[in-house]
Amino acid sequence: MPALTSGAGVAVLVAAILALDALIWFGVVRPRIRARRDAARADAAVALGGEPPVREGDVRSLGELTRGRAQVRGTGHLAVTDDAIVFTLAVPRRTLRIPRDHVTGVEEVRTHLGKWVGRPVLRVDFLREDGQPDAIAFDVGRDREGWRSALTPG
Repeated sequence: MPALTSGAGVAVLVAAILALDALIWFGVVRPRIRARRDAARADAAVALGGEPPVREGDVRSLGELTRGRAQVRGTGHLAVTDDAIVFTLAVPRRTLRIPRDHVTGVEEVRTHLGKWVGRPVLRVDFLREDGQPDAIAFDVGRDREGWRSALTPG
């Protein structure tokens, strides 16, 4: 049996690594991401108390102003009803519920807490239950106007 040339050996090694990566991605990572996303969606539904959302979807949070720069940020589920805005962060699972009458403004900003994602994000300014002002920003993708309309009270 002839020995593999160095070029052929490298090609076989690269193909094996790519196959292993695909196996790990589709067999382990992707199902876990889907499970966490589904759990965040379920948590948001519970926080809404059965009220059907006017708009919902998976978005990325750039964090809550009062939690500061060191907080965990990431993907989660955002759901909006006539009475509340609910965001459930997928990892760690944490839910923020904002009554619509506590929202003081919704605007596009370029950065939030020192983070930038390459396009404007939506910042929701609101009053916490104790009356203190706070804000959270979301990367909602390209339909910022649709999300802004859904998030703006009234």
